[in-house]
Amino acid sequence: FKKTWVCDGVHDCSHGEDEGNCEATCEENQFRCGKPSNDSATSRVTINCIGRKHVCDGKKDCPKGEDERNCPKKVPCKHGTVCKQVCVIYPNNTEGCSCYPGYSLSKDGHKWSWQPLFGLSISSCHDIDECMFETDPVCSQTCNNTIGSFTCGCMTGYVLRPDGRSCKALGAAPTLLFANRVDIRQVSLNNAKYTALLKGLHNAIALDYHYQMGLIYWTDVSMDVIKRASLNGSGAVGKS
Repeated sequence: FKKTWVCDGVHDCSHGEDEGNCEATCEENQFRCGKPSNDSATSRVTINCIGRKHVCDGKKDCPKGEDERNCPKKVPCKHGTVCKQVCVIYPNNTEGCSCYPGYSLSKDGHKWSWQPLFGLSISSCHDIDECMFETDPVCSQTCNNTIGSFTCGCMTGYVLRPDGRSCKALGAAPTLLFANRVDIRQVSLNNAKYTALLKGLHNAIALDYHYQMGLIYWTDVSMDVIKRASLNGSGAVGKS
């Protein structure tokens, strides 16, 4: 079979030889949670990866908490240390450097990593651009990166929620309109309260709403007409 089938996460051989001795890896900016798991039903090899920004952040993101094991502890920096922000010590008593929240440890001035010193001058920290997190966005709409942090914003017609990250639409409470063939109803998304806007219909389907004009449109297949009415249910008219 094709070489591209080897180590692709799917057992193509009857005994799974094509997936044996494969190096299960995650993306460069990710952390692998434990060993890969095999699903006998689908013959797939599953690799659980999380973003490196979640490693040693005090919260268990891996199923078995592997991301919070062997984490360094903050210690007072010694005189003459090469660490620019935070000094840490690892479980094996090796000293290393870390950074404040919003920063990443730099090596050669560009690439961050959690590493002990090993005699190298790994000391500087650089700002993390949280706005570039595509798989785990920090803001629901707009994002502005700042040194060591970030700020979220909203589009016109929205306001920032108290969490400082998500946005809420301005105006009246959101509602859902739906047709039930014999009537058209409105339900509030805040309290799940139903209101019948139009009753006694024949076979109403294909509902639509004109936001600017506040009009409801629907088709009645029994009468072969398209009708409209105001959101309060008044002024219903139809056209064949």
